[in-house]
Amino acid sequence: MFKYALLLFILINSQNLFAQFRTEEIIIKGELSEDDPFNANFGRFDPVELYLNKGDVISISITAEFPPFIALVAPSEKYYVEYTKDGSSIKDYQVTIKESGTWYLSIAGDSTDTGNYTLTANYMSANSITISAEADYCTALKFLSEHSKTNFFFLIENLKEVNRNSKINLPAVINANISEKENSYIALLFESENKDSAEIFFKKIIDETKLCLGLDWVSNSKDWFKTNVNDSAKEELFVLKDKNIRKNVKFILTEKNGSAKVYQISVELMSKK
Repeated sequence: MFKYALLLFILINSQNLFAQFRTEEIIIKGELSEDDPFNANFGRFDPVELYLNKGDVISISITAEFPPFIALVAPSEKYYVEYTKDGSSIKDYQVTIKESGTWYLSIAGDSTDTGNYTLTANYMSANSITISAEADYCTALKFLSEHSKTNFFFLIENLKEVNRNSKINLPAVINANISEKENSYIALLFESENKDSAEIFFKKIIDETKLCLGLDWVSNSKDWFKTNVNDSAKEELFVLKDKNIRKNVKFILTEKNGSAKVYQISVELMSKK
């Protein structure tokens, strides 16, 4: 299975090494077969090679046609082992990496076990765990956008509740939450009864976002249209030029058509499907 090992190594190690933040969701569909290595003390195992740095975090889940266990082997040969509790799966086994270098992740079973499995690994670099409470708009936007690649897996518990002082929200946000159904981060940034003020803020936040995201992103505008609840809205969508990286950022200016018109500006961050 070292073709999968190479894939996993590349996915984690070949991203821009100078990126401010880095997360990855990696899915491997494999098979534990009679041709895989066997150790009398360890059982039958399928090894994956990956390079990790101290402080990185990885969370591993697996479903299998056999009772699986997983072993992470550090460069120092220290073992981190997790066993299935239900006979066919392991859910969210999370490890904070203690040493930099080449690690081996083994999907293992008993000496007679064979069958297909699906492994999901959510990864974040050490500098992607949190950000300063004083982080500016651009830093917070890049941080949250990068976490959209893993559907906010590592942030979801923190973002379930509204918290204006959260270190992982955009500055001056009115409220924010994660939609677990849509795997998106949604924040209300502005609210007013004055349309001119809303238009000015909308243009300002779009201009700031263009400067923040840079030339690797492109934006597309959608002028005023009717929503499915009969409000009026306009949008600005930012997408990465690199189609292999699943991130987008969308700003929405909504005219709420109630008894008194209210103008709201929100931002939605999510991974492209």
